[in-house]
Amino acid sequence: MKRESVLRVCLSREPIAAAPDNSWRQLDTFIVQVDKSNGGKLGLHFAAGTTRVDSINKDCLIADWNASHPESKVQLCDQLMEVNGRHLLTHGAEQLHEAIRREQQVMKLVFVTTHSFDVCIQRGVGQKLGLKFHPGTLEIDSIDGEGLANEWNLANMHRAISPGDRIFEVNGLGLDEHGASCLENVIRDRTVEELRVRLVRTLFRQQSQTSIRGINSLSSALSTIMDEDEEASTLGSPRNVSRES
Repeated sequence: MKRESVLRVCLSREPIAAAPDNSWRQLDTFIVQVDKSNGGKLGLHFAAGTTRVDSINKDCLIADWNASHPESKVQLCDQLMEVNGRHLLTHGAEQLHEAIRREQQVMKLVFVTTHSFDVCIQRGVGQKLGLKFHPGTLEIDSIDGEGLANEWNLANMHRAISPGDRIFEVNGLGLDEHGASCLENVIRDRTVEELRVRLVRTLFRQQSQTSIRGINSLSSALSTIMDEDEEASTLGSPRNVSRES
């Protein structure tokens, strides 16, 4: 007599935090430890939906740390990876932001040093750079296929400019010291024939959404009826404003 067995499987959709991939530890990281118990503020501002450092207040705990720890100084475009044991890849950017705002204790912060690379473009009379970027942050929005930036990309694939990269320095003028307007003016000045541009690239841009969806979809992979994964949401504010050069 043929015997049938029934396998009952209990599937869970609980958003359990998985252990982060430790490959990120191979990157250049450093630890910052500051005490908020006396009511001090970190003074960090991040790009919307991310943990990329966009600005640092002058009178704050991080500024004090930077003054006394030049070897592990927090700089613009560095990326926060951990707050008191909470990891970006398992908890997401919003939970790390919340911990920074609410917790009044000693804060152990782990940062990843920003990845930067240099671009040098020679610009002749009437030639366009072919970059669209946001005026406030100098983050690259798009690259014109007919411009000098695209020519650079074709000739230098290992240092190609990509949307999401951020202009950090132009001809020796740094973003943190001179501001976005100054750097933008240099880029737009057609009399400047050589542009030496340093760009920085944010790591783990969509880490929180990817991690959470990956965990929640584990049980769906075992089911004969598959649920469609929701489309990846775009982190950050609407990108309606950009400038072209």
